Amino acid sequence: MELTDMRVSELRQVVVTFKRQSPGDHPRQALYHMHYSQVARFVEATVRLHHTPGINPHTQGKTDRLWRIEVCDFTLTGPFWWTTPDLQNNHDPAGAQLIDIQNSQVAFVDPEFQRTEEEALRAIHYG
Repeated sequence: MELTDMRVSELRQVVVTFKRQSPGDHPRQALYHMHYSQVARFVEATVRLHHTPGINPHTQGKTDRLWRIEVCDFTLTGPFWWTTPDLQNNHDPAGAQLIDIQNSQVAFVDPEFQRTEEEALRAIHYG
């Protein structure tokens, strides 16, 4: 399937979060943007590569451990007054429309890491 001339509503942001490497680190994230028809196969491949079995088939080495995958929809918003050249009115056609994220859904989560990672994130952010 060739993916050209897509609508914003057909795009998805996929956020892949990996287990922290050491206790003081922030979890590493990778962001990917793709057509909604590609998300399921991408999630399946990512889970196979980074969770079950978590082995790179080309090197036979272990991969970074996957914590979670979230999928987000995009929507057009604006124009807002602060995107218009005269800085005056919302919905002014002279302003810029923005692409915003809405409706985040978890596509995969490793329950073993979920609890410990959330506790660690709270400790990092709230002390």
